[in-house]
Amino acid sequence: SPIEIGESGQVKEWYNETELNSVSDTRRHRHLSNLLGLYPGSLFDTEEKLSAAEVSLLNKKFGHTGTKISPEGGWTYAQLMGSWARVHSSENAYFSLNRMIKERLYPNLWDFHRFGEYGAFQIDANLGYSAAVGEMLLQSHLGYVELLPALPDEWRNGEFSGLLARNGFEISAKWSECKISAATVHSHNGAVFSVKAPGGLRVENSK
Repeated sequence: SPIEIGESGQVKEWYNETELNSVSDTRRHRHLSNLLGLYPGSLFDTEEKLSAAEVSLLNKKFGHTGTKISPEGGWTYAQLMGSWARVHSSENAYFSLNRMIKERLYPNLWDFHRFGEYGAFQIDANLGYSAAVGEMLLQSHLGYVELLPALPDEWRNGEFSGLLARNGFEISAKWSECKISAATVHSHNGAVFSVKAPGGLRVENSK
């Protein structure tokens, strides 16, 4: 089974795992291997699975509000951002975003892994950061488009353009006070568009 839930309500990382950390204490470890089905995968499609993912994420001693420990790699923060976005935790996604900027970027915005005297550049962290910001603003991995699924309060007003959703859709949107005020969708292949619309959002076809 790709996803098994343990006795603590967590996503099991080990086959013989019962409670959290019963096989190996990974609270300080940078890897999130048991949550790859959450992000970038698309296996977590029920509330039960999403709740279990949140339990596992909160088990880490870094990457969520109130934590002070830093993982070695900047890519870990990018992975955490995307994972928190998938469980709709905007506060924790934004927390990881800020920690990555403050702790894992050179002045030229390259990300580094703490290795040796100077650290090693990690392109996967930079690209992962961009992808995770996209996940905070738009998701389409479950067969429908969801706008602003993990929008932090710090981004109360804003807009984006040119984000791509699965099935060939290009989307632009504006929001005010954390609520969508306008959005446009361009289909590149004529596929059926499905959207999880927030209350009060009017959807029109201007074909």
